[in-house]
Amino acid sequence: MQLTVFRNDIIDGLQKSSGIIPAKTGAAFLRTIWLHAVGGTLRILSTDSSLEFTGQYPAKVVEEGLCGVQGKSFFELVRKLPPGEIGFKLDEASGNLLITQGSRRYKLPVSDRNWFQNFAPFPEAGGVLWSGDFLQELLDRVLYCISDEDTMEAMACMFMRPDSQGAKVEVCGLNGHQFSLVAFLNDDIHAMLPPDGILMQKKYVTELRRWLSTDEIDLAISEKRLFFRAQIKDDAGEAATKVEIFSLPLSYYQYPDYNSFVSNLSRDDISTLAIDRLELMDCLGPGGHLQHRQQPMRLFSF
Repeated sequence: MQLTVFRNDIIDGLQKSSGIIPAKTGAAFLRTIWLHAVGGTLRILSTDSSLEFTGQYPAKVVEEGLCGVQGKSFFELVRKLPPGEIGFKLDEASGNLLITQGSRRYKLPVSDRNWFQNFAPFPEAGGVLWSGDFLQELLDRVLYCISDEDTMEAMACMFMRPDSQGAKVEVCGLNGHQFSLVAFLNDDIHAMLPPDGILMQKKYVTELRRWLSTDEIDLAISEKRLFFRAQIKDDAGEAATKVEIFSLPLSYYQYPDYNSFVSNLSRDDISTLAIDRLELMDCLGPGGHLQHRQQPMRLFSF
């Protein structure tokens, strides 16, 4: 394997890739970032055995190949380099990855190639284009109501399901004493979701929130995984020169029937209070309202 790539083209991808792998614990192959030079691209891959990240970035490939390096060390090395072209060459004789930039020379030992396992491919059929900033806001409105305890099973997951009575999609979090429900209209996502909905563990959704940007994303579902793909355009905003795929496993717990208490909102004896959202946020904490839209808020008690 031999190639050159611009440091600024890959540094964000390396940060995201190294962010999901364990720092010291776990098997050595899980602490590995894989570099795959193919065609005119460098693919960067990492996994913690549950989450999977794949980034594809433009590169000048002299010789195609695959190698793995200790992820955290590799990211820290590239992060400290100045902008400019970086050369990567796999020295088969010594078993090292040679890294060059100008007069700088570095060597990193490579991982056993037999450790590499193919990542789940993005399902091209049935994908849906979605807004990254809308998904960010959606997660912000739900994540705080999901339990942090994995032993809570379904309550440690975000639930997303199509409304059987219409075209709405419902997303909710429930931890036993807090509940958040957001519903939105999207015919494509409604049609893509299974009737019983999908469950995603909070720890995985939190990593997804870190990866997300305001760029548009492609959303797809396989039998066992949920996929997100971002096609990042160049500085001129024209061609998509970088592609990143983030996928997480689905859970299969039985989610509580929240309609049993949500239906109480339609009772005749319900009490409501309407209040300006910005005023309430200003009372609850200085500066907190700056992150929220200006809109009225309705509180219920029963």
